[in-house]
Amino acid sequence: MKLSRYEQETIVNYNAGEQTATLYIRDKAVMRKLDALVADYPDT
Repeated sequence: MKLSRYEQETIVNYNAGEQTATLYIRDKAVMRKLDALVADYPDT
């Protein structure tokens, strides 16, 4: 199933009770950019 550009959303879930956030990404370009940032800054 192919999603339209409008449907390729990015959702960030974060709450004050946890130290990490959860990302749900449907746009592959955004996913690649974030993967590169994680590789460059693994402790941030």
